[in-house]
Amino acid sequence: MKYIIISFCLFLVGGAVDVEAQNLMDIIDRTEKAVFESRSFDKDGNPLRSASGFFISPNGLAITMSSIFEHADSAEVVLRNGRDYRIERIISTHPYSNLALIKVEPNRQKKFNYLLPAKQSYRENEELLTFSHPDESEGGTTLAPVEYIKHFPYVSRTGVITESIGVKSNGAPAINYRGELAGIINGNPKKIKKIVYNSYLLNDTNWIDINIKVEQIRSSPEVRSLLSSKISQGIYELLVEDYIEAAREFSRHLKLVNDDAEGSCLRAYARYKYNNKVGSREDFNTCYQKDPNFYLQYYMKGIFELQENKKNDAQINFELCLDKQPNYAPAIVQLALLNLEKRNEVQEAYNRFTEALLHDSLEATAYYERSRLRFKYSDNMDGVMEDVNKTIYLDPALSGIYTIRGILRSLKKDMLGAIEDYDEAISKDPKDVHAYFNRGIANYNIGLQEEACEDWEKAGELGDYKAFKYISRFCKEVQKGIYPN
Repeated sequence: MKYIIISFCLFLVGGAVDVEAQNLMDIIDRTEKAVFESRSFDKDGNPLRSASGFFISPNGLAITMSSIFEHADSAEVVLRNGRDYRIERIISTHPYSNLALIKVEPNRQKKFNYLLPAKQSYRENEELLTFSHPDESEGGTTLAPVEYIKHFPYVSRTGVITESIGVKSNGAPAINYRGELAGIINGNPKKIKKIVYNSYLLNDTNWIDINIKVEQIRSSPEVRSLLSSKISQGIYELLVEDYIEAAREFSRHLKLVNDDAEGSCLRAYARYKYNNKVGSREDFNTCYQKDPNFYLQYYMKGIFELQENKKNDAQINFELCLDKQPNYAPAIVQLALLNLEKRNEVQEAYNRFTEALLHDSLEATAYYERSRLRFKYSDNMDGVMEDVNKTIYLDPALSGIYTIRGILRSLKKDMLGAIEDYDEAISKDPKDVHAYFNRGIANYNIGLQEEACEDWEKAGELGDYKAFKYISRFCKEVQKGIYPN
């Protein structure tokens, strides 16, 4: 009877693999039918630029890269089966990501295949299937994990991947394991790191309606400036942390649009990040002169002042930011943290973190800070765990978040799960004294006394003198010389 059960289990596993492979093939086939190459041409029909793109509706609405239209007189999309269709007009553009919403002439025979945005954002280390250009990747698809997450204004929560693809693959969709649109690829062909814009970007408030036919673009300098890739390339360089090149891109943008307050502010940010503080101050002053109501300058100055421990100045700037843009979630969070430190009004801070999440459900820091308050002042550990898990999903790099989850798991007697979390916390921050101390307790509880003593010793070296009491009580063999005087 035992062998029958084993054979039956193997049959089920084999069947599951076949189904999974079949589902993957279905996803690839379905997605490839929605993906295209977009091409632009001059007035004589000569090719100008190309990029990837995909349909988001059956009637010809699609996404591709804005910059290919900057000097175009006509444009088309070419599906992977070779069929081509004329691009009728540019509906809107997202200058900060170089994305465009376009309308393709209708297919009279049948509706276009299209992609649906994911219901949930991708997470760090999640593998995405990118439909890069066939000329730049074997088979036209590449599987790549999201290596880490970056957060930046205008493009929100953005993933970074490593891909050897060129400009033809910019605008390509990235699909999750359910076959949903998880993100959109963009990058610089000179750099191996590419970014994956979150599909949530399709519904944000930074899209600018232009609604213009392709053949009318060249006669409209204002529209052409909106289709330029300069500011989006600068943001890309910020996301991959090449701050000097980011400043250069913003400088190129400012040569085209010299009265742009946003460009000056973004260059100020880039310059500060590579320690050009004089140039940064000059840019912030220029930004203020061009538009004193531009909210982002105050938020960025506030962040830099926090780094320099100028908390009063930072608070003033966060207040100015929210005066100009009351719903800006990152500023709400930072101001709440400063007020909590100054006045210790826990309920007010909790309410502000909750308010920030109502404005931006991807604001990981708000979940993190709310989880810390709930952990310290609430008995609702399930609520704390919910906030902690959301934080880890959105931004696992936030300091200490795995330590908190480890403690929560310890409280539920899940010592092995807790140790896994403490291990992760220490791998991200080798100086996380709380992770060492609590891992010591968890190790001791599962009988690993030697490992526990080593953890407490490390916690003591990092400044937690309570750890030495544990060593004195539970680690008799440890030499007295490690104790503080």
